[in-house]
Amino acid sequence: MKKLIFATVLLMGLSVFASAQNQLGKSDDLARISLTPIVPDELDNIPAAARKLLTNKLSLVAAKNGLSGSATNPRFVITANIDVLTKEITPTTPAKTALTLSVTFYIADVVAQTLFASTSIDVKGVGDNETKAYMSAVGRIAPLNPSIRAMIEQGKEKIVEYYNSQCDFILKDAQAKADMRAYEHALYILTSVPSICKECYDKAMTMVPTIYQQHLDLKCMEDVTKAKAFWGQKDYDNALKHLAEILPDSKCYEEASALYKKIEQEECYQALGAAKGAWASLDPILAAEHLSQVSASCDCYPEAEKLQKEIQTKVTADQKREWDRKIVKEDRTFDLQEKKLNSETEIAKARLEAASSIASVAVENNAAGWGYYNNLMWIFGH
Repeated sequence: MKKLIFATVLLMGLSVFASAQNQLGKSDDLARISLTPIVPDELDNIPAAARKLLTNKLSLVAAKNGLSGSATNPRFVITANIDVLTKEITPTTPAKTALTLSVTFYIADVVAQTLFASTSIDVKGVGDNETKAYMSAVGRIAPLNPSIRAMIEQGKEKIVEYYNSQCDFILKDAQAKADMRAYEHALYILTSVPSICKECYDKAMTMVPTIYQQHLDLKCMEDVTKAKAFWGQKDYDNALKHLAEILPDSKCYEEASALYKKIEQEECYQALGAAKGAWASLDPILAAEHLSQVSASCDCYPEAEKLQKEIQTKVTADQKREWDRKIVKEDRTFDLQEKKLNSETEIAKARLEAASSIASVAVENNAAGWGYYNNLMWIFGH
């Protein structure tokens, strides 16, 4: 079994020291705001297959216009709704369905529930049925359509304007969430600030390390508590699993390390005892299975090795193949993380990337009942 190490810290792909300017119109600036494409399932007027195609088309619109929907924290969305303007059955053999659709695009902030920009274009499509006609029409949406490009530019300007004018309130909101121990929510707010809004971005980034550390320390205490509970139930695997999630920079890491050692030793001694019992019952195969669970880092490992050699000399030819298969030592499923970063640059990168990852997962799981994506129909009411 290969080692499974829970890595919260990622070291590549993001630089804390990127230069950012509050200047509009440059392609490198455009890339610093990212739009996440989404077409809510609640828009049941659009056939499911066409809805999926429309989502893909929105991804292409964002990418072609320099705002590729790859944000770690999907606060800003690009979405669309469709109205049928005309529907005809063609006088051909076989008959086909012809549709004229009005597609309305929106750029919005799902956290502040703010609509930044919108535009509409008409597209036509023909197909063997209505769904195929929908898909034909959606496929004709040109990502670089002038109306769409103008909407993208307007949306970007509004996003920058929002952060420049509301920064103090945004940062106070993040701090208020942190004061309530809603660290994931606070990190989400802070890491959502686009780097193009330099002044606000810099202020947000100065808050990230402290709140990230608070999150780390709280999670450490929670994981230690859970590990102790599983240990009390003799559920060693789950106990070590929770300890393996604790990072070296956590305040309770030393306590977690000591607990890990205790649990590991207890598990090893229990496995050795079970192996002795199996061998006393003249069951070398079961004994081998238990011996394979004794880690080389355990104090009783030499005793386990001695027992293994004793049993090996008495295994019959028929038992040898099964014995060899069972006795292979397995790496622990969960190992305590030991790598600690020393470089200030690496630490800064790792903290920001980890904080952003934490926030992203929290949003996907609707942490703390945020529900930003539970109902997006407010966008289409404008």
